[in-house]
Amino acid sequence: MKRLISIVLSAAIALCPIFASNAACTHSYTETEVAPTCTERGYILKTCTLCGDTDKGYVSLYEERDNCYFLLEGERSGDTLNVSLTVHNNTGFWANRFTLNYNPDALEVISATKGDVWPASAGLTVNSEGDSPYIRFYGDNSTLENNTKNGLIFKVSFNIKGKMDDWKIALTARTRDNINVEAQPVPFELIDTVTVGYGDHSYDAGFIITAPTYTSEGEIRYTCTVCNHTKTETIPSITIPGDINSDKKLDSADTLLIKSYLAGIRIDQSYITKMDVNEDSKINAKDLLLVKKRILGLA
Repeated sequence: MKRLISIVLSAAIALCPIFASNAACTHSYTETEVAPTCTERGYILKTCTLCGDTDKGYVSLYEERDNCYFLLEGERSGDTLNVSLTVHNNTGFWANRFTLNYNPDALEVISATKGDVWPASAGLTVNSEGDSPYIRFYGDNSTLENNTKNGLIFKVSFNIKGKMDDWKIALTARTRDNINVEAQPVPFELIDTVTVGYGDHSYDAGFIITAPTYTSEGEIRYTCTVCNHTKTETIPSITIPGDINSDKKLDSADTLLIKSYLAGIRIDQSYITKMDVNEDSKINAKDLLLVKKRILGLA
């Protein structure tokens, strides 16, 4: 037992200089640009050449503006989507309000917190009920002064539930009551970069799960060649050449429509576009004859 304790203490003593050097490292970083993928924004990976410490610096998805703007940003980490709203070049607000709508089938709120741009009296409401849940923020100055602070207004973390074709979710940001102490609207720009620059899958040519027929639709499944995400789409049913009325069969009703058109009777345009059965850019007796042959099984 004493020998085991001695070995453990010796190992700990040997590792102490390493931990101490990491803690006291002055850090000399090299930078590597990492391209965006299906699930993560592009970033600059900083690696210390002395101790191996690493740090991610996400690549900006927008260009700086000279005018006042609000920036909505999102970062995905596994099954969590973190969204923040910040104000920049603040020219002075007395009050403003933001509503962030989200898809409840795809997302659920984990947490929502206020930033330090507005005083503690600012309101942040999370309504997760119904078909149109939202996060709503309202800030105003208790004194007759404009607020010119820049920084975080609020941030929200969502759990990505996975009930979606793609993780990219349109978080709709709406704003109103952006006024100054003179009750005049303050000009600004709202920039939404939540789903810009990453989250785009690269799908293959697709695998037909169910082939379409003349009477039913089919299904095709696409798989992302990068992350194996899949999506399924419907394949339209096959059009029967000569099925003028689109009832999925060839019969006298189709020939009657062609006869009526050739006799000068006014026919709906949707029928006329299907009457050139032999595809010679003309509608005439040849098309009528071809439909009759197909009904009889002769063509």
